[in-house]
Amino acid sequence: MTPGASWTASLATLVVAAVAPILVSATAAVFVLVERQQTMMEDELQATTRAVLTAVDRELEKQILLVQGLASSPYLDTGDFPAFYQVALRFQALESSWGNVVVTDPQGEQQYVNTLYPLKPDPLFFHIEGDSIRQAAESQRPVVGPMVQRGRFFEAISIPVRAPVIIRDEVRYVVSATVRPEKFIQILQDQELPSGRLVSIFTPDFSIVADSTNNDLIGQPANSSWWHKATSSQPGVTPVFLGDNREVLAVLQQSPDTGWWVAMGTTPTAFWAPLRQSIVVVGIVGLLASSLSLVLSLGIARSIRRRALAEKRAKDEEMHINQERFITALHLRGISVASFDTDLRYTWFYHSNSGRHLPELAGKTHYDFYEDESADRIRDFLRNVLQTGKSGRIEISLQPRGRKVWHHYDLVAAPLTDATGRLIGLTSAAARIDAEVEARRKLQEAVATATRADTAKSRFLAAASHDLRQPFQAMNLYQQVLELSSLPPKAAQALEGLSKAMKAGEELLTSLLDVSSFEAGTIKIHSSVFPLDVLIEEIAQEYYEMAEQSGLRLKIHGLPVMVETDRVLLKRMLRNLVNNAFRYTNRGGILIGCRQSGGNVLIQVWDTGSGIPDDKLDMIFEDFYQLGNPERDRTKGLGLGLSIVQRMAHLLGLRITVASRLGRGSVFTIVLPENALHTPAPPKRLAAAGA
Repeated sequence: MTPGASWTASLATLVVAAVAPILVSATAAVFVLVERQQTMMEDELQATTRAVLTAVDRELEKQILLVQGLASSPYLDTGDFPAFYQVALRFQALESSWGNVVVTDPQGEQQYVNTLYPLKPDPLFFHIEGDSIRQAAESQRPVVGPMVQRGRFFEAISIPVRAPVIIRDEVRYVVSATVRPEKFIQILQDQELPSGRLVSIFTPDFSIVADSTNNDLIGQPANSSWWHKATSSQPGVTPVFLGDNREVLAVLQQSPDTGWWVAMGTTPTAFWAPLRQSIVVVGIVGLLASSLSLVLSLGIARSIRRRALAEKRAKDEEMHINQERFITALHLRGISVASFDTDLRYTWFYHSNSGRHLPELAGKTHYDFYEDESADRIRDFLRNVLQTGKSGRIEISLQPRGRKVWHHYDLVAAPLTDATGRLIGLTSAAARIDAEVEARRKLQEAVATATRADTAKSRFLAAASHDLRQPFQAMNLYQQVLELSSLPPKAAQALEGLSKAMKAGEELLTSLLDVSSFEAGTIKIHSSVFPLDVLIEEIAQEYYEMAEQSGLRLKIHGLPVMVETDRVLLKRMLRNLVNNAFRYTNRGGILIGCRQSGGNVLIQVWDTGSGIPDDKLDMIFEDFYQLGNPERDRTKGLGLGLSIVQRMAHLLGLRITVASRLGRGSVFTIVLPENALHTPAPPKRLAAAGA
């Protein structure tokens, strides 16, 4: 092989050895960036879609409550349509999104009230769409939809909300209010979505209620591509083609409570834009690194070919040029580079601020420039790099000697070896990050301020609980006075409705104040030692009458042990669990029992109710979450009982578990740890089981 061919082969080998790792690293970085960008965008789209869907559910719940309020008017009980007509007009004026209010018979054949027309003595024999009216009458529950177009009785595209009027256990009328889509368009506007987002809200039958790009689509059926996505049950982000053949990457979520859909999409260009920028940066860095490696390879190849002094000078000159380029790059990036021997003395230093090499630092250590405590920290870090032989990175704050300021650095260090692989020191690079540290400090202060504000709000609600409950106590006194008076039938019926509304409001306020008290940390634990079986018997005595009226069996199985915890809070936990069992049990019975398992004491509430699906077991402890109550019927509770139980368990250091089988029932277990168990209580005969 000729010398030229040998030099060419050596050069090719060096080039491949230098460039290949960079290309492999750049390729791996691109793959990582693709995966991270896709995950981040999918998470952002899913979270934003859930936020919009939650806002839609809350708006529908509000509209249902308003229509139910109208349907509970005592004027409908007495057939006083002129008085109800005026009430409906006031409701319509307060809720600007309503188109009109209609009262029909349960079949939708006759209209008694329609706020688009003056009230007449006789019913309007105008038939309107009756499926949802009959559905509300037959189910005796509120019904939303389906969307209706402009017509004789509807002044615009709207979504009807219907509620039955039940008089003496019979559905006498159905009250309907039409909600304009502008209410849901406003929801999209309030979300302040990023630019490029395409958002649509659909009814369960996929009629478009609101669209972020084109309001002319409202009332029309959704694009078939959305139907396909909904029926195919494809999770995550998938391509969807719009009516104008545009492709969007979208997610689709359906509310388990209302059945409504929210679609969130973005164009592929917007989806991948941040990734393209990152790839460009990686490409530029890789190109620069490859170019630098090629230059170094050429210099090394020339050193192999040139043995003479002239060749050595040429190589030194080339290396000097490369060093100047490297230093220029460091200066532009604000990075200082230093080399140290094994005793951590400077052997070379480049200062990024001055842009030049400082040979006068040779032989000095960090103790010559920084206070002892700061010098100790950087010494320990560099020694660890020398001892382990592995590169390291640290964010470190250093105080210059004789000054009261602190400098913050992102410091990287790597071992330095000679041609034989012997450790001769290390090389480090440091970048000033004062601005980043200050930004993080301000961010932490802002988070702390927000946290304090939230805690202050909870503490205020907890402290004001007495003042907030006083109006309800006063109203209860007035109610009792009225109940002792002789009232006309209409007034008595109105008083009964008022009593129910007051009771529901007081229950909601009490639950909310309880939640606020737990969040504010104002609940104090008062531990005492007491017999557990006596507590179980007290709970049972409160519910025997309810069990008898409901046709259920209530049994108890106590355990004659003494336990130490807060008796009042434990009793409230059990009462909430028993209330929950009665609410979801229509046949069979309920058992309140205790048993020991290992060193723990288990208090359990069993029921033979409807059971809980496996995928809902974790959700039942969330605030305001209820199973089987999409219409938010307040007679079925508020959805706070189990969340309060969990908060009390956390406060007392107890554990709450649940197991369930659909159609068979559920069991909730309070686990008292071994340290809560005391000596057995004196023998005591338990009360007989209830009905």
